[in-house]
Amino acid sequence: MEQGNDRRSNWRSRLIWNRALLWVSGTLVVVMVAIGVVLDLRDGDRDDAGSNPRESPVPAAGAPSGAAPAAGAALPVGKDFDARRGWQFEVAADAYTSGRAGFPHTAFARRAQQVVYLDESGAVRAVSAADGREVWSWGPAGLEYAARAALVVVDTPGGEYVAVVSEQEAAPVVGAYPEPITFVDLAAVSATGPLSLARRVTVEGLGWQAVATPTGLILDSSTATSVAIDPQTGIQTPMAPRNVSCPQGTCATSPVLSTARGAVAAWTQSTGCDRYQQAGGPSCALGWEVGTAWASTAVAPAGKPVGVPLGVTDRYLVAAWQGTTNLITNPELNSAQNTVFAVHDLASGAVIAQTACRSPYTLGLYPGSAQPSTQASPGGRFLASGQVVFDLQARTGRCLTADAARLGVDIWSVDDRGTVYGTVGDTAVFGQLPVPVAPTFNPSWSVQAVRVPLGGQVELLPPGTLVPFAIAADGTGVFRTGDAVGAYGGT
Repeated sequence: MEQGNDRRSNWRSRLIWNRALLWVSGTLVVVMVAIGVVLDLRDGDRDDAGSNPRESPVPAAGAPSGAAPAAGAALPVGKDFDARRGWQFEVAADAYTSGRAGFPHTAFARRAQQVVYLDESGAVRAVSAADGREVWSWGPAGLEYAARAALVVVDTPGGEYVAVVSEQEAAPVVGAYPEPITFVDLAAVSATGPLSLARRVTVEGLGWQAVATPTGLILDSSTATSVAIDPQTGIQTPMAPRNVSCPQGTCATSPVLSTARGAVAAWTQSTGCDRYQQAGGPSCALGWEVGTAWASTAVAPAGKPVGVPLGVTDRYLVAAWQGTTNLITNPELNSAQNTVFAVHDLASGAVIAQTACRSPYTLGLYPGSAQPSTQASPGGRFLASGQVVFDLQARTGRCLTADAARLGVDIWSVDDRGTVYGTVGDTAVFGQLPVPVAPTFNPSWSVQAVRVPLGGQVELLPPGTLVPFAIAADGTGVFRTGDAVGAYGGT
């Protein structure tokens, strides 16, 4: 499980060039090449933003609106879930990048308690987590022909939004050759029926990545300025990298996550330090700032100048803290030193809970890398991120990193009892999970499902058992395999 040389590049290069999609309940961050326009897709008319293609017709689904899904064999869920009280049906397989889930087609709308998915025809559908009945459907234009498409639910202060990011081909003028283009389709989640509003953001070219956080969209690429998109309005705001003053010199920032308090911009010290720890000078610091609200330098633990923002929720930021490092390698979770994992209040930076971890296996720590697995329990007491779970009420944390007896637990979800569900396997980057994929989908990944009760030991589940990627408010677990989605009530 040691990382190869290709993982030992500068962390900012890793941030820019990583092409995987990272998701969390809330906001989407997307890496793209240029800024486009906003189109209102309600009726296909042209508006001030530009031309507006009509939505594609939505084909009939297997479970029509208001109807329960057809009965089928239950998914193999664990003992905490009742396979007799649930539903499941087939869905389109996710698209993959480099053996990992890069373009998820399924998401959970926590506020609406709906499972939202992209079907093989290019339609977006939402079903009730309670009984699998379809609530609404939507057909963004051209998705049936898209080379790649990804779906995420964004939970903003103004309500939940569905964001569908797709790569398509479009001719700028009649008779011209089609050119690759990226679309971001946005629509407000409906609790009762058809969607009332949809917008399309057009971005030229390809080569983007996406990260979901609680308040917006960030478009980023290796060749252009990052752009934040407000899901409610489609308004785009450029977010250019910039230099800021840090304790011993100058630091170069790069936006990585969007929050209600402003963008989380990670920085690496570039002057005033011994970059390669060869001259006996001060170690270079790594950290971040949250908009203009606060910076990591104000909340760094004593003797831990190296800070990595790993993920955010609507109220918290999870970070990893270390002592000295150099810029030849990225910060890593290993056995050489304690890595402090802390939950910070998003508004002030105050530490809510923390714990120190080590691992006999080396795992890379990159800005935003734990965003896919950073989520709170339905009631909000527990917070999971990467291989660490926190009890925010007790202000404590627990390491589920590897030890002499087992590999580290990659957390997929945590319920209101504090029970953690996840997998153990070959993880190269801390927290960067293929969340929508079941452990049985690709046996070559050699992963096995586990559950960890609050204060208890790691329990290996029988081979083939699935773990939920989301937990509904009533304890229902939402499950995803390579070709099916389902939900089963808690026991």
